Amino acid sequence: MRRKGLLAPGLVAMALAAAGPAQGAVTIGNNLTTTEATNMPGCNIACTATNRTLPPTSTAPGGVTSPVNGTVTSWRLRANAAPSVRLRVLRPGGGTTFTGVATSGPAGFAGPGISGPIATSLPIQVGDGIGLDSPNGNLIFGSNLLGDTLFWNAPPLADGSQRAADGSGPMVEVLVQATIEPTNTVTFGAITRNKKQGTATVAMTVPNAGQLSYSGTGVNVTGPVTVAAPGEVQLAISAIGKKRKKLKRKGKAGVSFTVTFTPTLGGTGNSNESLTLRKKLKQKK
Repeated sequence: MRRKGLLAPGLVAMALAAAGPAQGAVTIGNNLTTTEATNMPGCNIACTATNRTLPPTSTAPGGVTSPVNGTVTSWRLRANAAPSVRLRVLRPGGGTTFTGVATSGPAGFAGPGISGPIATSLPIQVGDGIGLDSPNGNLIFGSNLLGDTLFWNAPPLADGSQRAADGSGPMVEVLVQATIEPTNTVTFGAITRNKKQGTATVAMTVPNAGQLSYSGTGVNVTGPVTVAAPGEVQLAISAIGKKRKKLKRKGKAGVSFTVTFTPTLGGTGNSNESLTLRKKLKQKK
């Protein structure tokens, strides 16, 4: 008799509360519409398996690989039965070579069918893919004439290890997907002060494409309002109002500002920064 998909009790990873996609989340990997059918090639023993490509009919809305920098917050799989299965984040290195980036805790799934969301927290970058670490005996592949997978089984691919796949599997697809929260906070870097003008330039790293806005009291912040890709931008900082008067009078003034960033595919986040502006005062005769 077929059992409905359920989460097996007693496993630490599965004790976490099931997490559904949050606002702005991106789902990548397989859309889980193909029925589980096989553990071959390569995964009739302990293995790491990933989709090299997927046909559009099997692809999750966010694509096969991550379109954003962010954090994997949950994942799902489709399988016959899957004790101690783990989600993998894998970074392509050219050809069939990948690096193991991160691994979730073990999850127990007593299928067959589709699991509920399994909570996790794994870093992921633009271009990274996902896969499964599976012990032998699990039907974690679906049959698809347009599928193309890679596997590592001698041994499974370890985190921090980079090596070519032990084999490939045409006409099958790995039945796993992951939900990603895009990073929505910026990182502040070097400060360059112009003491003659009493201004400063702040280097800021933006993690994803998106929209920026700036706010603060007694400070004017000038920077880009749109970024097309992750990278570093420059902010021009100057004092206004009472802060400007204090700067002219005392030669220094502390200012604080907030950068609001909304990734193109994610939710809004705020980042705060404080610095001291300095101005060289004229010497009295």
